[in-house]
Amino acid sequence: MTNARLTVCIVGANGLVGGALAALLDERSFPYKEVRKIKASEATSASFEGADLVLLATSDELARKLAPLAIAQGATVIDHSAAWRLDAAVPLVVPEINGELVDESTKLIAIPNCTIPGFAMAIDALNTVSKVTDVVVTTLQSASGAGREGLKRYLDCGDIIAQCETFLENGYTTEEEKMLFETRKVLNDSDLSVTMTCVRVPVEIGHAASMLLSFDQPITIEQAHAALQNYSGIELLDDTANDVYPTAATAAGKDCVQIGRLRLDHDGKRLWMWQVTDNLRKGAALNSIQIAEQLFTEQCAFRH
Repeated sequence: MTNARLTVCIVGANGLVGGALAALLDERSFPYKEVRKIKASEATSASFEGADLVLLATSDELARKLAPLAIAQGATVIDHSAAWRLDAAVPLVVPEINGELVDESTKLIAIPNCTIPGFAMAIDALNTVSKVTDVVVTTLQSASGAGREGLKRYLDCGDIIAQCETFLENGYTTEEEKMLFETRKVLNDSDLSVTMTCVRVPVEIGHAASMLLSFDQPITIEQAHAALQNYSGIELLDDTANDVYPTAATAAGKDCVQIGRLRLDHDGKRLWMWQVTDNLRKGAALNSIQIAEQLFTEQCAFRH
């Protein structure tokens, strides 16, 4: 732990996640002496000389190239690409769930896909009542999740697109596969079943998910409310009598995961819920900053 001023590099600073990283460093008064904002295409080994922390918001291909270069210069690297997420030697971290996996000796840390943090945090909270065994989920993902180039395209399309990323031979998309394998890794639960459909919607910010959860033992709405209310980083908005529930608009600009529309399935055994997260903040950039706070400052901004 140190209070010394740090040199931070943001690679991909001209992108949406890179911009959110830069904004959050200032908003949360991270103790930097210098922030180098580097275009992904211009990053070289020399870019990382003297750097303490390197935040990568680049393509998978560039991340594979740049992370070792930054580590060789002595920096800690936190990567937002998919390059290292399923590497057994690299921790895949959502701080509220598994922040204990990283310490000062950890030089490379992966951040999960932007659909995962809110989704996994909801499951983790409910696991304190009864183990979640499987989830059927449909995500409604904002245009900004496709990056700066995709933002205008999806905002202007006037349609709902039942495809996020690339189709695989099994009929799922690469985004959908991430929801299974990355969630399992974050939760350290190889038995968790996740069946999913990921959909792009013409909304600027805010990834939403309709989730149907099954448990080892059925739980009540009251138990679910208590578990969610007591979980750091979750805001419960569940008062349907007064039309209170999360939307993309209520989540945009917020650092919390918003959850509402809790109700038991008609069989009384499964639980429906609705979850919305700002995909640029808690879905992506905030996780990096929380980890950096844990590693480099004496006062963590979250409590596990």
